Amino acid sequence: MQIANSRPPWENSALAREEMSLVICNRSAAFYAAGDYLSSLLDAEAVIAIKRPWSKGHYRKGRALAALGDWQSAHEAIQLGLQFEPNNTVRISNSDRPRCFIGLMRRVLV
Repeated sequence: MQIANSRPPWENSALAREEMSLVICNRSAAFYAAGDYLSSLLDAEAVIAIKRPWSKGHYRKGRALAALGDWQSAHEAIQLGLQFEPNNTVRISNSDRPRCFIGLMRRVLV
């Protein structure tokens, strides 16, 4: 994060946003893997605020919400992400998901 934040002000801010969104998205995944679902959710929401049309941020938010038991919000997050990248369904459906997320997908997509 320091690299993205230390960019000179005359550089393109889109580059800094791109770097920050990637770093925060990866941190969201790390928090999730560590079982810290709330921190994962907060980072996913930060990613969405920085780079709204990136489906991965919405996917991370959906996973965190599912792990926290908020099935309806998780479904909405996933669906919103798919609106930005409708051809991303194969990657999302085949990705490594926890049991609770698989249960979410069965509940809302069947």
